[in-house]
Amino acid sequence: MRKLLVVPPVVLVAAAFLVSPSSAAAATCTAKPHDSGDSAQIDVTCDAAIGGGKVTYRSNRATDKATATVANGTGSFTCTTKDEAPGGDFDQSIVCSGSMDAGATLQIRAQYGPNPCSSPTFKAELTVEFGDGTTAGPTPSDAYPCGGGNPGGGSPTPGKDFDPGGVFQGVTKKPPSKASVAAARSGLKFELNLGVKGKVIVTIEVKGKSVGKTSTSTKGGNTKLVARLSKSKAPGYVDKTTKAKIHVHVVPDESEGFTTPGEKYFKLTLTG
Repeated sequence: MRKLLVVPPVVLVAAAFLVSPSSAAAATCTAKPHDSGDSAQIDVTCDAAIGGGKVTYRSNRATDKATATVANGTGSFTCTTKDEAPGGDFDQSIVCSGSMDAGATLQIRAQYGPNPCSSPTFKAELTVEFGDGTTAGPTPSDAYPCGGGNPGGGSPTPGKDFDPGGVFQGVTKKPPSKASVAAARSGLKFELNLGVKGKVIVTIEVKGKSVGKTSTSTKGGNTKLVARLSKSKAPGYVDKTTKAKIHVHVVPDESEGFTTPGEKYFKLTLTG
């Protein structure tokens, strides 16, 4: 009897299954917000490179503009802002377009309103488009670090601006840079956009000493203020000019999550 030779079937494996998946397809990205001077900074890091891609950071805060730099590697991004549809979890998106190395850090800076450490609790999410058709996210952002009395860290220096975390949102109307003694005694009006509610004390200072003070409360937002020269403490300044400063001292309410005061100065020349 003739024996038959049995040949096992050949299994063809498609080459597509032998190709390693794209590193971007399995990439992990993180977003870590924190204070940086008088702004918020969001540090975005991915373990895959971004090439002609897009980074979108949605939050329940808003800002007029955002800027970006790349650290710990090479790259470049430009950022715009986009309002989100009303009624959702987020108010606005910061959208940054560009490229950077794997492991580099995209540092997005913005002045948020309201202050990220005030109510409601800061909430955000990150989405990254790598430029090759792959996307990571949306994933929740890390929480904003608001514990303790000074979320921004550091300490004020006399005569220098200092913002512990979103206290100052902008200058709506500047105070005059030059005024007569008579006008200063009547009151120099100006307006600031504040990111917290609390108490505001405005003083006129000469050589570090107060020569006039006013105070008011604020609920945040555009706040009308007055710098007034004291009739009893202020010297006459007759026949000369005196260099002075308008000093704005803002003490946040405890409900803001921190009470470290913010400081802002404006130059003022008093004439006799």
